[in-house]
Amino acid sequence: MIKSYLVFTSCLYRLVMFLLLPAACVGACLLGCCYGGGRAGGGILVLTVLLLPAAEILLDIWVFPGIQRSDPTRLECLKTSGRGRDVMRRALIADMVRKLIFSAAVPALGYAAIVLWELLSGVGEGGLPAGDVRGAFGLLNMVGGAGAALWCLSMIAFFYSVLGTFLSRFGNMIWINMIVGYHVAGGLEIASLFLPGLFIYPYAYGAAFGLLGLGIGWLAVRTAMGRMERGYYDQKPSRRDGTLTRRKQYNE
Repeated sequence: MIKSYLVFTSCLYRLVMFLLLPAACVGACLLGCCYGGGRAGGGILVLTVLLLPAAEILLDIWVFPGIQRSDPTRLECLKTSGRGRDVMRRALIADMVRKLIFSAAVPALGYAAIVLWELLSGVGEGGLPAGDVRGAFGLLNMVGGAGAALWCLSMIAFFYSVLGTFLSRFGNMIWINMIVGYHVAGGLEIASLFLPGLFIYPYAYGAAFGLLGLGIGWLAVRTAMGRMERGYYDQKPSRRDGTLTRRKQYNE
């Protein structure tokens, strides 16, 4: 599955996604700690989690752009192989699994960096102090503590990452990804923070958003594979009555 996924990714994409993005999150959190203490670092961490779906959607332009269009690009080579459809399916599933892992791993790295900074600086030993709005914008002040809050925020980020990439793959231009990422997904993500009972039931909301994200991921894979399957057919006008007929063009 990993090999199939790497077929669609460039070296620059791997560098940005697997190295620069996590490093930027950790670095921003540590910078906030240096200038404003653990509370400022927690605020930067929450901001990073909120911006993660936009980054995921924007970077998807390097991997599966326009894959769900009626005329999907970058599939001609796969259609010449009997293993092409399996490679495509595995790559799409691997991308959704990676989104789930990153949505949890990147905030966890940022949080670990803040806790480590507090321990080394002698500020505290119990993690992030989140007693008021200044503590991570109040978002880490949920029932269950910072761990429950990070779980909830990570699953919200995962859901909107998957939803945004699903919507953006119907287009093949970077400005579409930017609009979907920063305006659609970003706006809906901020609106989700005002859901009733979010601060009281973070584990339940996190589980709900996680399941919804898996459902959208399944829909994204099914839609892209359906487009690919229909790409094996060519529409041509019939000689008899001018109506459209489909001719199957499998490469045996």
